[in-house]
Amino acid sequence: MLGNQPINVLLFGQHLPAAGLPTRCQIQDDAIELDYQQLRVPFVQLTADVGGFDHNQLQLHWQDNDNGFMLIPADV
Repeated sequence: MLGNQPINVLLFGQHLPAAGLPTRCQIQDDAIELDYQQLRVPFVQLTADVGGFDHNQLQLHWQDNDNGFMLIPADV
């Protein structure tokens, strides 16, 4: 474990609010762990993109069965 602090993020997915679900995540040695349903996403399942209005927003995407998810940093 990297011993870092939780990061505030917004989680998007098929059955989640359209504006995103506020939650927190922590970066581990080989995965991202989300407070939401204690979800653990290995790095090998993630793809990273840059998006947002000014194209300066990190977006992490992954598939879980037939559901697609996206994670972005929450505004601070």
